[in-house]
Amino acid sequence: PGRRAVKGRGASVKLNTIKVSKRTAAPRTRASVRVATADTPEEALAMGDSHDFAMPEMIATLSSDEHDTENGSKEVDPQIVEITENAKAALNEGALEDAVDYYSDIIDIDGEHYEAFLRRGRVHLDLGDYGRAMSDFTVADDLQPDNPHTRVALGDLLFARKEYSRSIEFYNAALVELPEHAMAICRRGIGYYYKRQFPEALRDLEQAYKLDRSIPNIATYVIMAKKKVKNLAQ
Repeated sequence: PGRRAVKGRGASVKLNTIKVSKRTAAPRTRASVRVATADTPEEALAMGDSHDFAMPEMIATLSSDEHDTENGSKEVDPQIVEITENAKAALNEGALEDAVDYYSDIIDIDGEHYEAFLRRGRVHLDLGDYGRAMSDFTVADDLQPDNPHTRVALGDLLFARKEYSRSIEFYNAALVELPEHAMAICRRGIGYYYKRQFPEALRDLEQAYKLDRSIPNIATYVIMAKKKVKNLAQ
């Protein structure tokens, strides 16, 4: 496959795109959100990516993770506003496939609607459909190449695929413009942890903890990183 450069101010990150066809795309089935559990702190950290990605408020573009980036001068379509509210309600109920359908309806109305592509891609990511998620994020990047939220989304996709080195590159690029994005900092820290870069992991996890203590397992992540850093000093 070809390579696409994600353009941004102060950073350039390359990503291998994933080509999606009707033959290779995962089937769309009705799905609800399942939250994974862990019995020990070690297990909690080891499953950090899957646990976070099972939480709809972490991935599927609710207000805590994404912000409206529409051009303020653009006339708002009341129909799109209504469909967007329906999509958010579906997300809150865990009806992810319904949310996909709502965002698809918006795209049918406005084929250049950045937020609809970004948010639909995030829902695909929640559903584990990495091909469709990548397809939507790529379109979103084409529509708004300088938007740091696209870089966060691409980082999340690579994080979910456990490609931690590449996810860190995208988080680095995004955090230039979103320096207090707690979830991006947290996931970058977990990525460092898996790469056994424990001081960097501790730095990020402590910062994420200060910014947002509601992140699932964040206190556990900090404790585990502290233990690893302490072991390095011995």
